[in-house]
Amino acid sequence: MSEKNDPSTSKKTPKGLKSLKGLNLQPTPPPKPRFELTRTCKITKNENGETKEYTICFDELEKGDFLGRGQFGTVKKMFHQPTNLTFAVKMVNDTLMESNDSRNSEIMDLAAPLKIGDGCPSLIKFYGAMHAESYIWILTEVMDTSLDRFYAKVFAMGIEMPELFVSKVAYAVTYALDFMRKAKMMHRDIKPSNILLNYTGEIKVCDFGISGFTTNSVCTTFKGCQRYMPPEKIDPYLSGNGYTIRADIWSLGISLIEISTGEHPFKDSNGVLGLIKSIVQNDPPKLDQSKFSPELCDFTDKCLVKIPDNRASCSDLLDHEFIKKYMETPNDLEYIKKVMDEVKKDIVEA
Repeated sequence: MSEKNDPSTSKKTPKGLKSLKGLNLQPTPPPKPRFELTRTCKITKNENGETKEYTICFDELEKGDFLGRGQFGTVKKMFHQPTNLTFAVKMVNDTLMESNDSRNSEIMDLAAPLKIGDGCPSLIKFYGAMHAESYIWILTEVMDTSLDRFYAKVFAMGIEMPELFVSKVAYAVTYALDFMRKAKMMHRDIKPSNILLNYTGEIKVCDFGISGFTTNSVCTTFKGCQRYMPPEKIDPYLSGNGYTIRADIWSLGISLIEISTGEHPFKDSNGVLGLIKSIVQNDPPKLDQSKFSPELCDFTDKCLVKIPDNRASCSDLLDHEFIKKYMETPNDLEYIKKVMDEVKKDIVEA
């Protein structure tokens, strides 16, 4: 039988389908993790102006108190006896690292904290990461509590939130965002639970789990907590082809109103659709000018401008009177200790 009449060679490819001839039908290998992590990592710490290097082995870490739970993992305090160092360690399931889903692969982009390291005093110090027991273990410095727990305790105690403290929060977060902007990065999840503080009055931004690198200062992926989301992340007519670090500025403004009043400005929104409507269609939230200083009211107003291009930049805010008003005044450590001691009495549930 000639090849022309051979049924095995004369079948036509069904309409709409391309011929399989010449295609590589071998299964696609799973993507390799972006970082080759092991059970051991080397970290560097600046101590009294001197840089020291330590080797941290996972098997030598002693698990301590549960510190909190984030969107992508839990955080525990861990002690490394050979070096006498204590860390806040975030545990993230390694399937997030290996997933072929681009949505998940960005979640654990360790390039962000690796690039930051300990280069900014207003960003949590990142020391390194390990891979063990099916988890990624991210080692950072230990702080004493988060801003959401702190401000909730302030209002539970029936005391005022000093504008001095709010100004220090505003400065620390703005400084951190400006540092990230210069590194062509965005945070994308600014909120009180991602702002940490300690007894010495330090205030630092944490959780780079969804931090993103920007191209020409524009980011096109949409991450972050909905209640702190700026209008341009919802309405494409405001954002064009992406959004800039001014999206983080909006989230800062919402956070400052929240810690100043004890309530989230969109607390009365009816579900997700009601929240979206409030963010996009309603006027931006404002502080009561009869209860707060003109400087603080103006600062939050400049953060909460719906058109991103008209919103304050990091440079604008760092030069704002609300920041300069308290720049030379140290944080009230007695006040912080009073509140922090009460926060420490609460049990953080695992």
